[in-house]
Amino acid sequence: MRTLELTDTTMKTQVATTIVGGARSGPELVRLSASLWRVTRFTGEILGHIEALAAEGGTRYRAKRFHHRQRRFLTDGEFWDMNDAIACFRSR
Repeated sequence: MRTLELTDTTMKTQVATTIVGGARSGPELVRLSASLWRVTRFTGEILGHIEALAAEGGTRYRAKRFHHRQRRFLTDGEFWDMNDAIACFRSR
């Protein structure tokens, strides 16, 4: 198993994609706007969104998971670090 570090230079964040046996695993981010990313599986299935919010003391990142059966987004949490918001999607 090896891990590739991908860097988004505009937000200065790192997103790790793990490659196991030649196949990628873990979430992928697609930037939709300056403050919104779509989180997908490698297959293209939508897992949710990460939204950047201006807050006192810096930028907060809100992780919102898409619930397919309910057909809506529910907030998983807000974080000071984008990698923590991304971790919400790795654990499920």
